[in-house]
Amino acid sequence: MLGIYSISSLTQEKLDEFFEKLFNGYWAEYHKEDALKWENLNFFFDKTMTPESPKSKYIRSIFVAGGPVEVPGKNFKGMQDRKKDQQIEIADWHRSLKPRLEKHETESMSITPISRAYVLTEFALQVNKDTVWVFGSVAFVFFYITCHTKSVFLSLPSLLMIILSFPLTIFIYYYIFKITLFTALHSLVLFIVMGISADNIFVFFDAWQQSESKRPLKGDLVKRIAYTFKRSAKAMSVTSSTTAVAFLANGFSS
Repeated sequence: MLGIYSISSLTQEKLDEFFEKLFNGYWAEYHKEDALKWENLNFFFDKTMTPESPKSKYIRSIFVAGGPVEVPGKNFKGMQDRKKDQQIEIADWHRSLKPRLEKHETESMSITPISRAYVLTEFALQVNKDTVWVFGSVAFVFFYITCHTKSVFLSLPSLLMIILSFPLTIFIYYYIFKITLFTALHSLVLFIVMGISADNIFVFFDAWQQSESKRPLKGDLVKRIAYTFKRSAKAMSVTSSTTAVAFLANGFSS
């Protein structure tokens, strides 16, 4: 054990004493004899820090807390009991911790608390805020489709088809494939599908417009719609598949 200090009693002298023990004993020994121990110890400092260059811009500490969370009136019976509620309580406590730690900061030292529960909760809150923009996205897509097709009659059912694709997909995802995982990040697919679907509508509409200029198709709605499907299917397949491959490639990237 190199030493245990409270934040309020941590001085430059104690830090110097801590590092002297670290470099002259533990670190030098781990660095030479045990690569795994060296890697574990290096976890708490900059990657560039070595016994030969004892400088680190960041120092990381780990504090372990027990559970279940004790909150008046909640009476959690175990770690798995109302797990999301416990996670919210931990995140709230973590949020209140930052102002208390700031009292011990100096011009040369800042303290940033972080925990998994806090990160997940804050991430979910941020995604929920971003999801509000879906309404603006729907309004913009509706306006743009209306301007492009010059028809509210076409833009309304087009937008309805896009919106109805979400509950259908969730049904297949959850009830047929039995995948229960649904995180805050999943909701961001709304923006992606909205853009891809609108693009396909424009491709189909333009193919329909082009069919009117084909002499063999003039006046024959059946042939025109057949031409439109055949022509637009290739373009939509290419655009949709390239998007899918891009996401797949990103999934395998590091």
